[in-house]
Amino acid sequence: DGISYNWKLDGSEVGASNTYIYKPDYDASGNHTLKLNISDGELSLAKEFSIEVVHINRKPVLERIEEITANEADLATITASAADPDKEDKILLAYSINDSRFSQDNNIFAWQTGYDDSGAYDIRITVSDGALSDSQNLTITVLNVNRQPVLSSIEDQIVKENETVAIKLNASDPDADTLSYSTNTTKGNLSNAIYTWQTSF
Repeated sequence: DGISYNWKLDGSEVGASNTYIYKPDYDASGNHTLKLNISDGELSLAKEFSIEVVHINRKPVLERIEEITANEADLATITASAADPDKEDKILLAYSINDSRFSQDNNIFAWQTGYDDSGAYDIRITVSDGALSDSQNLTITVLNVNRQPVLSSIEDQIVKENETVAIKLNASDPDADTLSYSTNTTKGNLSNAIYTWQTSF
């Protein structure tokens, strides 16, 4: 007589041959019941097996973060996003950054740049499930912003004819740039931040 085989895994039919190979995937952790029923058409035999699939933790995956370019005094913001391939995990992912200039609100990092922060900064963003982690290195480029110099107040000058006018110019630059001076008049001479004009009668 012919013999029939019937395999059921957790109540669902999974095979009808004399051999069944169970290949659990990454979402199958836990306890499972495998039942085999053998029949020759008149008599049957049933056998039940217990299977425990042990969970294997996989690292979270951090989505690619684009390089950032900002101007001095801009707010540089990084939003990190990651996924955990282990859907059965109930652990919240934790994000971190290796640069103390940034404040953090969960997966969002912010740095209020200043006028002395121009340059390139290499940082690392990391996401962790408590056991395994994923990281990405990126560069933040802060561009220099030129600020206007400040000229000290110049009082109005009153002189007599044929006297010499001499005005000392004083200015400062918040970026410590080298300053040059100019005037819109063709009278007199401007040299080394001193304007002089020999008046006549």
